[in-house]
Amino acid sequence: MRAADGKTPGARSESAEPPWGDAGREVLDAAERRVAASDYPGAVLDAFPRVMVDVERSYGVRFPRHWTGRDVVAHGLRSDTGSLPDLLVRLYELYEPVRYGTAHDRTPGELIPLLRELYARTALRALPAARPGPRPGRRAPSGGSPGPGGGSGGPDG
Repeated sequence: MRAADGKTPGARSESAEPPWGDAGREVLDAAERRVAASDYPGAVLDAFPRVMVDVERSYGVRFPRHWTGRDVVAHGLRSDTGSLPDLLVRLYELYEPVRYGTAHDRTPGELIPLLRELYARTALRALPAARPGPRPGRRAPSGGSPGPGGGSGGPDG
């Protein structure tokens, strides 16, 4: 059955927007470019601190500067954040081996679907793009203002 506009109700359009907002699009685009360039470690090392900044922005939390990524996923999330803790644990499980040099047991195919799920199924979905400034996980240049995340270097950054 077709609606008055000639489209089948419930049918997905080829041009349908993805189920994540601008922040997710930025993280996913950067990760996809790195994976396509065979830079899986770079994709993971770039995505993890970006996601941590987006979690802080979206959920209104500030992780202590001295916390590692492991601390964040173990202690930094409220119980009312739905599937976020489980998804961040999965992301950290990709990040830790790359960060600490044991990434031989991971495949590049795991990161992109996980980021898509993270930005589609949590409050990160509606997050606008980050303000221009230093990349997450990087310190602001001397005399500059810190970007999102306070310029602290972020978890493990």
